[in-house]
Amino acid sequence: MNSDVLIESVSLRDSYAGRVDALNKVKALKLLPDNECVSVEMAAKFYEVSRKTIDSLIFDNRQELESDGLKVLSGDELIFFKEKAIIGKMVRSFTVIPRRAILRVGMLLRDSMVARSLRDHLLDTEAEATRRARTVDPDLIHFKKEAYMLEIAADMLRLPDSGRLKLLGDFNKQHGLNVPIPAYADEPLTRSATSLLQVNGAGISTERFNNLMIHHGLLEILERPSKKSGIKEFKSLTDAGLEYGKNIVSPNSPRETAPHYFPDRFPDLLKKVGLLI
Repeated sequence: MNSDVLIESVSLRDSYAGRVDALNKVKALKLLPDNECVSVEMAAKFYEVSRKTIDSLIFDNRQELESDGLKVLSGDELIFFKEKAIIGKMVRSFTVIPRRAILRVGMLLRDSMVARSLRDHLLDTEAEATRRARTVDPDLIHFKKEAYMLEIAADMLRLPDSGRLKLLGDFNKQHGLNVPIPAYADEPLTRSATSLLQVNGAGISTERFNNLMIHHGLLEILERPSKKSGIKEFKSLTDAGLEYGKNIVSPNSPRETAPHYFPDRFPDLLKKVGLLI
């Protein structure tokens, strides 16, 4: 792409307006003592053109440059620059041009080799970034998508740290990675509902207990695709249910969770669902 397209297109200039880093890539930019702006004379020196050229460009493109911060100072706004002896004490106005506006000047100037170099740099950098994006290894993109979906799945299934570690361990093996991952997480011991119902003498079946849990919003039924039956259902503790246990990765399928419960909280859970008074 010919860099002169920047001279002709406002929208294209707008798309590069934040690339102020490019200024010092083509030439060292000297700033005023405020370390933010330059004067008209400094802008002319940077682009190696006359002051008249910069004045004319500002006149023709004032609205666009003012949108990038160009400003004519007057009154008390001049005190700082007068005290720094940047301007004389009798000066009544002073134009300051911040980096964004200086960058836009370079995108507008025709007869300046520095400005042309700036435009070339902007477009070349963009072209290189586009080329790199197009040459990204598709396997890497797929890997990143899998890792992202793994995180989403762990969040949706409300897995504790131990469950997340298991998923990561399986992910490691699947991709032949050697990333060191702890074999376990320091979490409270949990047990299945079946065993805890027996220990606490609840006198009901696990199926009935699960139905009560669902009724009280502590457990929910989720679904996943299944090659055999089309849809396979499994159970997962809700956010409210996680107060009494955790969702572990099912030993029968890594794509399912199974609710496990904290033994010391189970009596409170039985009261919650109306089985103990």
